[in-house]
Amino acid sequence: MDKLKFNNQKPNIILAKAGIYAQIPAFAGMTVRNGVSLLEIVIAVGIFAIFAPAVALLVLGGVKGITGNEQKIAAVDLAQEGLEAAESIRDYAWANLTTGAHGLWNSNGYWEFNGTSETIGAYTRTVTVNSVDSDRRDIVANVTWSPGHSYSATTRLTNWRAGPVVGWVDSTSAQFSGGTVHNVQVISQGDGALQIVSNDDEGDFKSAHFNTGIANPHYQALTWVQSGNPAGTIKFRIKTSNSDSGLGSAVWLGPDGTKNTYYTVSGTPIVTQGGTQWVQYQAFLDSPQNNNSPILESVNVQYVP
Repeated sequence: MDKLKFNNQKPNIILAKAGIYAQIPAFAGMTVRNGVSLLEIVIAVGIFAIFAPAVALLVLGGVKGITGNEQKIAAVDLAQEGLEAAESIRDYAWANLTTGAHGLWNSNGYWEFNGTSETIGAYTRTVTVNSVDSDRRDIVANVTWSPGHSYSATTRLTNWRAGPVVGWVDSTSAQFSGGTVHNVQVISQGDGALQIVSNDDEGDFKSAHFNTGIANPHYQALTWVQSGNPAGTIKFRIKTSNSDSGLGSAVWLGPDGTKNTYYTVSGTPIVTQGGTQWVQYQAFLDSPQNNNSPILESVNVQYVP
């Protein structure tokens, strides 16, 4: 077999075989040993050509696998959040857990259904509510992402408030007299009622403190009966605590769980924070016409033991 021939200056490597000559530039600083055969070079190049693609595929596959796992983890988190949001909606009001496909949002500080799905970055989430019976719902949270991937999580929710609804009712002169009035007076209409005092157009009433006698009652809705001036308005806030003395420092809350809103529609679900055994309400009466007050005939704070 012909051997590689090298010139003394090492600018080029001269290959010679069967009378065919070619020049291959030598690499800068490369020391070439005499006696290296053409066959050895061909074998080395061939081995590299075989294994290089495999190594590249292995590296690329590992990167792809890591990315796929990260996407799956994100989808699992979104699905779990969807189930927890449905549970929060159930706790707020069972009637709000309507059947069908839903998107979610919580721009008001609490979860609500909105549309039929929602887009979160590269993911699309749909929370589907299926009715089992009047007091049970099956929830499916499905998350999809490109290309053609999906993940689903399921749970069953029950209407744990579907027990006997009881309530604290103020509807007599004696009951209203236990509260604190400001520009409001107790009148003898029916068994007793509240109205704004003469020559004023607004006032408020803070009820007595009420002990439900239950460590953690599940509050249902605030209802009331109003008569008198139809142009007048009555609105409420509620606060709760674990103790009678704790009501003094508790925060008045509206239906969104903040102090900035009021109950303005009878039958609105009650939202509480912290302890709930003791409860108190505050009523605001307003009239655009002096001496023509709205009349508050009764108030019912509903809860399930």
